[in-house]
Amino acid sequence: HASAPSALLAHIRQHEPERYRAIGHVFTCKDWLRFCLTDTIGTDRTEASTSFTDVKTQEYSRPAAELFGLSGIFDALAPMAGSAEIVGHVTAQAAAATGLVEGTPVACGLHDVTASALGAGGHRHGVVDIVAGTYSINEVVTDTPRVDARWFCRNGIAPGQWNAMSISPASAANYDWFLDTVFTAELEASHAGGRPIHTLAAAELDAALARPSGILFHPYLFGSPQAGPASAGFFGLHGWHTRGDMLRAVLEGIAFNHRYHIDALADGFRFEAARLTGGISRNPAFAQLFADIIDRPVTLSTTEETAAFGAALCAGAAVGLYDSPMADPRGAAIDGPTYRPDAARHAALSARYAVYRNLADAMAPLWPQLESLSEGGRQ
Repeated sequence: HASAPSALLAHIRQHEPERYRAIGHVFTCKDWLRFCLTDTIGTDRTEASTSFTDVKTQEYSRPAAELFGLSGIFDALAPMAGSAEIVGHVTAQAAAATGLVEGTPVACGLHDVTASALGAGGHRHGVVDIVAGTYSINEVVTDTPRVDARWFCRNGIAPGQWNAMSISPASAANYDWFLDTVFTAELEASHAGGRPIHTLAAAELDAALARPSGILFHPYLFGSPQAGPASAGFFGLHGWHTRGDMLRAVLEGIAFNHRYHIDALADGFRFEAARLTGGISRNPAFAQLFADIIDRPVTLSTTEETAAFGAALCAGAAVGLYDSPMADPRGAAIDGPTYRPDAARHAALSARYAVYRNLADAMAPLWPQLESLSEGGRQ
């Protein structure tokens, strides 16, 4: 799974050498939009640190590019600016194409999951920001560049701050898959105006949480934090279990995977609370499950599109509406309900989590064998 410029560019160098030699500039999707709007080329500090910056200086590092065999495109890396810095203005051509006003200032912007944390009211000390979406995103802000194989140490929004991110592609997409696969008829009825699918799923989850369950699920449908080709799977499933029991296992597995990353971050940083965003977080039972599993109060954000709001905060700061992107004008209104952990439930879930981890360790030598059964590898 290639999710960083280094991996993508290395692939192009190996498989499309002519295209690689023709590269003039390296920047990301949002920076392409900036180019289309302003005819200027560049990126921001948070995006630049996904691959090629020195963790101490926060500037581009030629040795970092050389690590990936990409020294040939080092000079093509887009110049960096602050996320709340005006980097150009809407051109006449862009105004004609979009309906925007010619001359409108354009701010540099920021990396997507950093924007999500900012828009959710996070990206501050003492809090772990959790985005339960396609990826399991877990991030903390620090004034010290502390490195570890279990997290990325990327540039924060402000100079002299870093964003430690522990992530894997194993979160709420597993829930979406389960609904698509097991609740097919109900999902179609919901789309046709029937009972909302998430309301139905929540009712079955509540019933499942009220009874004992021996089912565990590894949420590795699309990737995992495990070494090698880990895959998803149910364990402890019997004929008397219902789809509600399976749904519980899926949601616990998602939260367990977030705990795996949060426990790693807790080894390096102090935080007492969590902020949770992502569509699945709207389910109160799931939000409470998160609090009980990570043993910290979990506050939801009232903002629907947190990444978009994070970008808006940078734009507002760029034109002087706010002192900085972190000077959030929403104040306390950003906070939704807070779910506090229950000690007894945390103890019970920790016992389940221990088995979940033991199963992952035991499966490590078997996942490659399972992978080999699929002719040609991943289908």
